[in-house]
Amino acid sequence: MIYRAAALFSFLSLVSNPLLAGSNPVDAEALEVITVSATPVSLDEAGSSITLISREQIERRNAATLQDLLREVPGFAVSQQGSLGAVTQVRVRGAEANQVLVLINGIEVNDPGQGSEFDFSQVGTQDIERIEIVRGPQSALWGSDALAGVINIITIPAETETGIEAAIEGGSFSTGRARIGMHLASDRHRTKFTVDSLNAGGTNISRTGGEEDGLSNLTLGLAGQSRLSDNLGASYTLRHTRRTSDFDAVDYFNSGLPADADFETDSEYLYGGVTLSHDISDSLDQQLVMQITDTDNVTDNGAPVKDRTRGRREALRYRFNAIGSQHRFSVGTEYERESFRQRGLSTPFGDPNQNREAETRSVAAEYRFDGQRFDASASWRQDRNQAFDDANAWRLTGNLQLTDATTLFASAGQSIK
Repeated sequence: MIYRAAALFSFLSLVSNPLLAGSNPVDAEALEVITVSATPVSLDEAGSSITLISREQIERRNAATLQDLLREVPGFAVSQQGSLGAVTQVRVRGAEANQVLVLINGIEVNDPGQGSEFDFSQVGTQDIERIEIVRGPQSALWGSDALAGVINIITIPAETETGIEAAIEGGSFSTGRARIGMHLASDRHRTKFTVDSLNAGGTNISRTGGEEDGLSNLTLGLAGQSRLSDNLGASYTLRHTRRTSDFDAVDYFNSGLPADADFETDSEYLYGGVTLSHDISDSLDQQLVMQITDTDNVTDNGAPVKDRTRGRREALRYRFNAIGSQHRFSVGTEYERESFRQRGLSTPFGDPNQNREAETRSVAAEYRFDGQRFDASASWRQDRNQAFDDANAWRLTGNLQLTDATTLFASAGQSIK
């Protein structure tokens, strides 16, 4: 089954970042360019509802978790299913959690083994340099899962100097965090390696019993950019998380509320990607992107056999861009392969054991017009699916800058899931 969504939105924007309206001014350069597009565009040229969160804003908010940061984003609903480390979902404008595409440095991280949702509790804020949020249907550029919007979490370093940073934190509920980050920077290279360990004794959300639901989370991250030659560049990301999170049972026969239980889920997440960028000339460039997402979740819920789900996504993308003074044209092709495997206890209610695979081949194009006061874009995409019906997605945007402080913009589009 394919779900489609179409939407038309128009806004009169008086502040560049709704998340921080009324707060202290921020560095304008940090909010200047949006990369969640076929080609980077400035905020003033975008015809979508956008929130940009810089590193400075994250530090000023002092948000310990990503979900705490996202709770204040307009149109977002954050659901956390327990104490620290419990599964956390984000819904945008009433859509389901698996209808929001989540990226880390442009890598699709929605978990194929968990219904294409992303668990936001696995990411801390200490490693984040910037977050780009684009609301509305975005499948014309990003395909399935981008039905309600795109969240791009960027960890590629912004530092221009070599250095080491370390931090140790402690708090209530036996919570402790240790982090170390190493930055290497030169004229042509920027690299960051981080180790982030978070442990918490947790709290008890059940009305009965005293068992507390704790968390153990270890993340290793590598991200960077390199200028290999005058016309060839590369960016890369490798991120591995290993975690154990406790959770309670559900009392289905009485209240439907959590019931004290010593259940836990062991998870491993691996995200990797490399982007090669080639400047053919001042107005022509091309990109080749290779990505992989691999997830493994083992759940002990008291049954004789543990539940296990494994998901894997492999993607290869190519994009060609022609950029003029007022006109931009991008065309690209993409191959994506997803696999899903589940193992568990077979009961009279059903057999969960299954293996699934799906392949998608796509073509997409975007045209942008950048005028003095008016900007517009038109995007189109066709997905040829091996396991589902083929589908088309499109998007139109317009942006009229009335004054330096007032912009009127509108967008219409159709997305798929």
